[in-house]
Amino acid sequence: MSWKLFLDYERLPQNTSWMIARSAEEANALIALHGYPDEMSLDYALGENMPTGFDFLKPLTENVLSEWPNFNFPSVELDCHSNDIEGRCKILGLWKSFQNKLARNISPTDDPVKNETCESVDQLSASESVEQPSTDLQPLTKLVVAVSSRALFDLDESHSIFEKEGVDAYCLHQVEHEDVPLEPGMAFNLVKKLLALNDRDPANPRVEVILLSRNSADTGLRIFNSIRHHQLDIRRAAFTRGESTHPYISAFGAHLFLSAEPDHVRKALDAGFAAATIIRSTANSSTNTNNTSQLRIAFDGDAVLFSDESERIFKQDGLDAFVNNEVKAAMQPIPGGPFKNFLAMLHQIQLDYPADTSPIRTALITARGAPAHERVIRTLRAWKIRIDEALFLGGKDKGEFLKAFGADIFFDDQQKHCESARHHVATGHVPSGVANE
Repeated sequence: MSWKLFLDYERLPQNTSWMIARSAEEANALIALHGYPDEMSLDYALGENMPTGFDFLKPLTENVLSEWPNFNFPSVELDCHSNDIEGRCKILGLWKSFQNKLARNISPTDDPVKNETCESVDQLSASESVEQPSTDLQPLTKLVVAVSSRALFDLDESHSIFEKEGVDAYCLHQVEHEDVPLEPGMAFNLVKKLLALNDRDPANPRVEVILLSRNSADTGLRIFNSIRHHQLDIRRAAFTRGESTHPYISAFGAHLFLSAEPDHVRKALDAGFAAATIIRSTANSSTNTNNTSQLRIAFDGDAVLFSDESERIFKQDGLDAFVNNEVKAAMQPIPGGPFKNFLAMLHQIQLDYPADTSPIRTALITARGAPAHERVIRTLRAWKIRIDEALFLGGKDKGEFLKAFGADIFFDDQQKHCESARHHVATGHVPSGVANE
């Protein structure tokens, strides 16, 4: 995939051909999803006490050099658009040293290149700065989940008024009922359990939930009142008064976006974020099989955790061709799909706890069966990501297995699997891959 990375805490690139990352973490997530970019334009300072553009670039170069000479690193153009001259020198000096090592086939264990300089306005030497470790603090990485108001709360009555009587009647209804708490929506239990993870270590919260709403701030008062009523620790929100909310997913640095609007979800997926449409479900709290505090999340494989490259073979050439390809490619990791980074973030939180007492449990529930299972297992091993349960169903209906697992939510790209799942658990449709073209 051909793409360009623009890393900046707040500024925008000159045109829309760039993918924007607001932090080093978000930039790494885009690279994990799309591979190395053709071009990178980096800022140095990325927010107070946050890793800098130099902190993002240094491990990237070290990882490439550590795989030398077996890693075929593509030609990548790099620029630094920072106004910080010293920071600019550090970034460009590091990149020049890295390019020289690649050109001269120098192992990372050899002596570093000396006297490299960067092309700043003052032609400052960066040889000293490049080798110095960053003094920026390294805070615990938060999992950030953005959720729409219609996914978090039951707004069917209000939405019906909007569709039948128009925006003025809708606004009047919301203002008149702003002290009447909204009932929980399909993403409510998931959000509640995510936020409860912070209770284990209040000094180091690991999760933040952001509310994205097409309400105005005035009509959105009912939503914030409902948040307070249900004791949800949600402090940040964007109210867009009818405009699409998806541009704010990147601005808030979200790793997952849940919405009731399929168009917004598709735009978020196209921008490189994990996103799903919360579909209407017959499951409710009385039928929920996981009434514990443990958060249980289930994922489909192809086109969700993994790319859809194998699923395309199945769609085009049938099951035998799919199985033959997976057997031949068993040692080759499958490229990551839209939910790879979200799973990785869950895994990072899991690492804080012994496996048998973790507050999060994950499952892969896939239509794959043997012998197509091996490539999946080896892929997760290559990613160094733990999955707690893996169910290879060989085409069996997924609904009963999700009920047995007790999933709080299940993510799948195919409507038929979502239809089966929604009778048992909250379900998110991921409109990605060949099944949705």
